[in-house]
Amino acid sequence: MTGLEQPAILGWLARWGKVAVIVSAVAVSALVIGCSAPFVAGSGSEQVSQQTKSGTFIGEARMPSVPSDLLGNAPIRLVANQEPGQPSSDGNKAKSGKQDEKKEGEKQGGLNENKDESAKPKLKITLPMAIEMCVNNNFRVLAGVERIRMAEADLVTSSLIPNPTLFADYQLIPLQHTDIINQLGPPQWDSLVTFPIDWLLFGKRLAAMRGARIGIDVSRADSADVLRTQLAQTVDAFYEVLMDDAYFKLSVKNLEELMEIENLVQELARNKKAGDLELDRIKLAVHEAILERHDRELALDIAKTKLRPFIGRTAADGDYEVEGELTVTVMVPPPKLEEVLALAEAHRPDLLSGRKAIDQANAVVEHERRKAKPQVAIQPGWTYQNQHYVNGFQNGSMLDVGISMTLPVTDRNQGNILRAQAMVRERQLTYLGDRADALAEVEASRASYEDAVEHLTLYNTQETLKAAYNLRKNTEAAYRVGERKLLELLDAQRAYQSRLAHTIEFKSDYWRTLNKLNAAVGLKAYDPEREPTPPSSKEGEKK
Repeated sequence: MTGLEQPAILGWLARWGKVAVIVSAVAVSALVIGCSAPFVAGSGSEQVSQQTKSGTFIGEARMPSVPSDLLGNAPIRLVANQEPGQPSSDGNKAKSGKQDEKKEGEKQGGLNENKDESAKPKLKITLPMAIEMCVNNNFRVLAGVERIRMAEADLVTSSLIPNPTLFADYQLIPLQHTDIINQLGPPQWDSLVTFPIDWLLFGKRLAAMRGARIGIDVSRADSADVLRTQLAQTVDAFYEVLMDDAYFKLSVKNLEELMEIENLVQELARNKKAGDLELDRIKLAVHEAILERHDRELALDIAKTKLRPFIGRTAADGDYEVEGELTVTVMVPPPKLEEVLALAEAHRPDLLSGRKAIDQANAVVEHERRKAKPQVAIQPGWTYQNQHYVNGFQNGSMLDVGISMTLPVTDRNQGNILRAQAMVRERQLTYLGDRADALAEVEASRASYEDAVEHLTLYNTQETLKAAYNLRKNTEAAYRVGERKLLELLDAQRAYQSRLAHTIEFKSDYWRTLNKLNAAVGLKAYDPEREPTPPSSKEGEKK
């Protein structure tokens, strides 16, 4: 090794020796800190336990936050040095425990009374509020929005130009003494930068961006379809709550009327006008009414739990009430089948997503074909030769220019191309299946709505309701004077309650089937406040 090389090598070793010393010092410090951490943690816990034993309240310690609705009426205690009922230091065991328990009971009673007095009223939710909460707070709707952002991120990724690569080396390093007589090398430094250009030559980047853009359209259509289904289920669950609430109120009214009949039977029994059989029969009828009220109340609670997730609430949130009416003032006539089918084809987001998915699959096929082209890159570089101490010539820099490319002889991306072509056929068949299901759903929704309109117009007449009311009223009057039996009065009561239940059923079915029809065609096409939306033509859709 020459004298020129030794100082350079010694300097290199000195620099790396300093780095090694610094790294060692950092490692030793980390080891010392890690070993001392358990001691520090242990001393802190001992201090906390000593403060607890000395009688200090732990009110300043933060506990995990728990929703207030989960706490109920349970009092919140501050842990002290002594629990109620435990022996005290002066020996008054029983007396101290009883006094503490008495005080604790008084505190609990006071807390419960204050909570009942300051109880907040239940949140009242109307149908527009439920729809707004579904749009803004529904978890699945928000997840659908994030899928759009993911598709936009894929577009950003596909639009990026490939990064260049850097290659640097130091080669032809002599391992023995070199001079003008014994020449080796000379050593040289090389630096090459590789720039891929096949994305520009063969349009690979543009093909990937085209597929990503269509992917955004697919994600938007999927998100719109999630919103469509969630809104439809929200409205349906809302009317289900209204229906079950009406049924519950009807069961309460039925129970009250049966209890009035029970009082009437007891009064007649005291006057020797009714026997034990009638008393037993009315007791059974009241018992059945109590069970029915319990079932209706349970159905109402279950319907409210179904509505909660659609409006972005969970069981941990507070209770709420639903405000609305089932009254039908203006009725939309049943539409024609051709009209609803045309609306569904033009406006349903899931069908639009299926058509866009086919376009995206075709774009993927084109992208895979372009990826079969060679990978081409240009390689400009720089070389520096250190030859002065070898042969006495001057050191110099040189320019390097090169090109590299793959040779697609065996691998021409055949498998991915075949897979992309199969994906096109799969999405076409999937779209045809989804379209058939959607049109069948539209047809069924229209038939259900037509049936609901028929029930509300033909079988919900005021004459039948008045007849059921008069039958119940006249039978009760006749039973009071002994002209009718109790079984006839109970039959009249059941007929009247059944007629009222059918009224609730017909009204709720109208609103729910109308909502399902609007959801099936993909928009609010049928509104009692305006004319039905005319079907869109294919030319208008293309424009």
